[in-house]
Amino acid sequence: MNIYAMKAPSKVNPTSVSLFFVLLGLGYCCWALAPIMWPLWQVSSRMRTACVAAYQETDDRVVIEDLLKSVRHLGLKLSADNFRMTRVAYEPAELENESPAKQQQLGSIGKECVVEFYYDDKYTWPFFGAELRWPYSSTARMSLERLEAKANWLNDFAYNSCTCTSIRRLSEAEEEH
Repeated sequence: MNIYAMKAPSKVNPTSVSLFFVLLGLGYCCWALAPIMWPLWQVSSRMRTACVAAYQETDDRVVIEDLLKSVRHLGLKLSADNFRMTRVAYEPAELENESPAKQQQLGSIGKECVVEFYYDDKYTWPFFGAELRWPYSSTARMSLERLEAKANWLNDFAYNSCTCTSIRRLSEAEEEH
């Protein structure tokens, strides 16, 4: 073997050591932050469900109370003060072609539902004991117009244009021919 022969790469080199520590740090951060973030993401998804419920319930306090009941099991210290729900109203020009009863209904439902969530808490890093202040805010927006259009489409389809025939009737009809 001469001095110009290729040597096998060493298993421990600066690149592999650096990569190991970077992956170890990322793994530690995921392990430490996932239990913090998972309940907050769950609340964000439940906020969209609250927007759907806002189509049927016109009282915002009832919708927020139902939202609080659905996120109670997550272990977060939540109250109604953590949420703010607003409804974007229709412009008068958008409702002028509707009947007075429909105008009143759409006026109480609103055109869009916006649920905002604010949460601020302190957490401690595992192994280090350092405190981490984690403010979190999220906003869920949903157009209530789409729900109205979808509900009308489903009602029209189900009651006006759907003819249902069972398999038994088809087989009896085939036996007669």
